[in-house]
Amino acid sequence: PPGGNPNDYVIHSQDVQAIANGLWAAGADAVAVNGERVLPTTALLCVGNTLLINGTVHAPPYEFVAVSERANL
Repeated sequence: PPGGNPNDYVIHSQDVQAIANGLWAAGADAVAVNGERVLPTTALLCVGNTLLINGTVHAPPYEFVAVSERANL
């Protein structure tokens, strides 16, 4: 919006990590970001305006997929 701060719309690695952590906390058995399987120990690193996940570079939009036997994940 006019007068808005563009930095409010930047997605950082900690934002993606927070979503992945939330999915694990909700009971996910597996989580992927843009098709890359991530574990609680996976490093998500900011590289300019992209993320480095498992050695591959990913740009927004970010798609999360979670697998769980829980119906309400």
